[in-house]
Amino acid sequence: SNRLTVKGDKLYDPSGHQVTLRGFNWGWWGTAQEQDGAANKDQGATAVRMPIRWYFEGTKNDIRETGGTCNISADGLKAIDANIAWATKEHLWVVLFMGSDLGAGNSDDNYWTNPELKAEFKATWLCLAQRYKNVPYIAAYEILSEPHPKKSYTNNDPEGAVKAFYEEMIQAIRTVDEDTPLMIGPNDHYEILQLPGLYTTVDKKNIYTFNFYYPAEYVKETKDGSGHTYRY
Repeated sequence: SNRLTVKGDKLYDPSGHQVTLRGFNWGWWGTAQEQDGAANKDQGATAVRMPIRWYFEGTKNDIRETGGTCNISADGLKAIDANIAWATKEHLWVVLFMGSDLGAGNSDDNYWTNPELKAEFKATWLCLAQRYKNVPYIAAYEILSEPHPKKSYTNNDPEGAVKAFYEEMIQAIRTVDEDTPLMIGPNDHYEILQLPGLYTTVDKKNIYTFNFYYPAEYVKETKDGSGHTYRY
């Protein structure tokens, strides 16, 4: 296998050497350049995290195209392929992550209320996993970045709903790609305090991710005397 191996809290490359994923987000499509792979490697990076901007509310510069290959526009898929090639030719590990609305904003249309939307999301991941499963240096598929469903959509159990959503996607992806690690994170924008409720046994090749907002009340909400909000 040309994939990373997950053993406890450590990752190992195909040669058995421990790997620490450290590097850069490449932003939205159109911002990365071919020379960025070499530049990031020279700066000590081992990995690049790349977005798949797959939105369903508004335009938001998205690349979703229902019915297209992988439900992604031709230009969008071309950009993904190019970005992956620029990074992997420098032997940088690539984390592909899905950015999406997931019930954000004012929309009542989301993965918990719209079965057709969830089915399309799942089909998109199945297609992407099939497309990239043999491409070297794919570190992980990050199924959905920073989930934040509203309680009203989840029977007041957003943590349970997020876990169930991930488990459904994990089991689907494993029907086409058994080897690539899958990255998941807890409810409320990857809030570390929600992490214990996310642990799953449906697959052992998971990488858990989170945002370390601590103390959360200070980082996310507290205002100082000048009115500034300390956030992220």
